[in-house]
Amino acid sequence: MATRGHFAKMIAFSAVCTSLVAACNEKNKSSPKAQSSSRFSATAPAALAAIAEPGGDQASANLAQSQPDEYAWKLFEFVCLEAAPGQAGIPSGKAITQYDEDTPIVFETWALASGDGGSQNGSEVFKPDGSDPGDWAHLPRGAAQRKVFSANLKLATAGPSLLRLQAGSRPLQSLPVTGPAKPRILIGPGADPAADFEVRLNQAAFTFVQQQGMYNLEGLEAKYQQAKAAGNRDLIQFSPMAKEIKADWVPTINPTAISADEKARYHWRKVGNNYYKLVGFHITTKDLRSWFWADFAQEDYEMTEGPGTSVVADPSIDSTTRGASAPDRGDKDGIRKELMGSKWAHYRLRGVQLDFDKPTVLGNTMIERGRARISSCMTCHFRATVGPMVNGDPSSLGSSFVVGRPSPDLLGKGSDIAFLQTDFEWSAPFRAQHKAAH
Repeated sequence: MATRGHFAKMIAFSAVCTSLVAACNEKNKSSPKAQSSSRFSATAPAALAAIAEPGGDQASANLAQSQPDEYAWKLFEFVCLEAAPGQAGIPSGKAITQYDEDTPIVFETWALASGDGGSQNGSEVFKPDGSDPGDWAHLPRGAAQRKVFSANLKLATAGPSLLRLQAGSRPLQSLPVTGPAKPRILIGPGADPAADFEVRLNQAAFTFVQQQGMYNLEGLEAKYQQAKAAGNRDLIQFSPMAKEIKADWVPTINPTAISADEKARYHWRKVGNNYYKLVGFHITTKDLRSWFWADFAQEDYEMTEGPGTSVVADPSIDSTTRGASAPDRGDKDGIRKELMGSKWAHYRLRGVQLDFDKPTVLGNTMIERGRARISSCMTCHFRATVGPMVNGDPSSLGSSFVVGRPSPDLLGKGSDIAFLQTDFEWSAPFRAQHKAAH
């Protein structure tokens, strides 16, 4: 049993701690670094771990609509925080400008929708056997988690296949309104030498896919048939908190080493015996009816496909960092002032997209390789669909590099539902596999 003297000592110790905290707070108030504009860098580490993921509420929707560039950076400065070890989607507690080398950031701990090379091996959402991915809390996030890179299926479906066709692989049937079905992707076992891509879902998106049974082809076809029977084109609707990231990585200049310059200017990871650097990513959130879309690129890949290559993309648009009067401009255009001095100061917001009201080009030089000037996130993802069975597989409109508002007739005329949209979410129709017979 505790004694009165013991309690007196505890009270005295608490008073000392309170005094120390107060002194630290006063020091931080007077420190120039503590007065940074960053919503993270001036926050105590203990509070950082409790920072809520942005999105999912009316305030976020309002910000996305009224100040889309600012909201894009708000998302960036959350998903790029260093991740807490052993957990999925949780920040470590460090500021955005503080990080250890070769350590996952928050989005790298989200559920992996893509698989290994040209297959779905290693996917945590759309498994090769079409099985239930289980609960978010059970995702393995130990110290030895293996990083898996996929081929970019968007490029493979938009033109001649970039994937090696493999025996026994499953074709994604693309059924144009004006013609017969054609196989567009073949997903088979084995790594692809061009694989440098990953797609990840946050907890809200992962949970929706799992609970709605959209993790295999049978589940997707059931959704299509349910929508046709009910006449409900909007059957599939993710929650406002849902997010997806598509990220592109490339090997370092010397794949088995990394230079001091690359360490300073890139987020990088060692995968096996090789080093990879993050060169760009899309982030999309369901904060808006047709989702909110933002694209980021590392400065060497902002308008080119790497140092010394030709310009293949239009200039970036960012009202927060471009122009002498931009409110959050660092020491030059494109740099957020709160990120200066860190690797993240070398990443640029390429642009955002909110709606179809006017044709909008938004493309990443690496994710839309060779097609950045003719890409539109929303226009492509409008075509994310599931349709009638063709040769044993559900059909889909397939991806397309076009700009502007697509014709609603693509989905069926009148009350007919020829194709059911998967709510702008391509991962399911691209990557879901048949449920294995047991």
